[in-house]
Amino acid sequence: MRTSDSRHGGFSSAKPIGAWYSAGPMARIRSGGCQVAQSTEADYGDSQWWPISLRSAGMQAPPDPARDADPFAIVWHYIAWYEKEFSRLRKISRTRVDRVITFIAALNALIAVLGVASAAWKYPWFGISSTALAGISGVVAAKNNLFRDQELWQLRSSILAQLQHLKREIQYRRAVGENLLQVAADSMGRLNEILDKDLQGWSGVNRSVLDLGHENELPPS
Repeated sequence: MRTSDSRHGGFSSAKPIGAWYSAGPMARIRSGGCQVAQSTEADYGDSQWWPISLRSAGMQAPPDPARDADPFAIVWHYIAWYEKEFSRLRKISRTRVDRVITFIAALNALIAVLGVASAAWKYPWFGISSTALAGISGVVAAKNNLFRDQELWQLRSSILAQLQHLKREIQYRRAVGENLLQVAADSMGRLNEILDKDLQGWSGVNRSVLDLGHENELPPS
């Protein structure tokens, strides 16, 4: 059985998740929300020793909630998990975008300097180095165009904001005393709609890459 990790949310690492669920929905909300079964770094493939640009940017499957969890706890379990997951994905995409833009700008500046040096001193290695750096810049730009991290950053920022809005709405409805079964049913439907939007947006990003590739193909003779 998984236990919670005090590094992710401040819960004790010695308390089984099943015992946490058995406390009831009111106690779970007061203690900071529904406990999410924590995946290890190995589960994510995102060891802290790896640069963030090399970590997996793919969506991870959520862990199953406790078998004895009530409907409200199940919904909160998935909302809390997806909120953390989209925050992770958004951070990776944002960092990749920042590094790609900075790297390409630095390469272009260096190419310009080498071009001036080559014209001034007629040293052949300046021209060769400038050409090599231009090739590297092209490879980095092509990779960035393939993975579309800027579009994914914007998409995941939007999805994360919607998840946080749903979370606040659930907390409010629970506070005013609405029936938790009805809240759970409404919230699960809303969560599925949000995740469908992410899937459609992700598919749209990938289709745009494929369409761009087809446009660059030569027509059959």
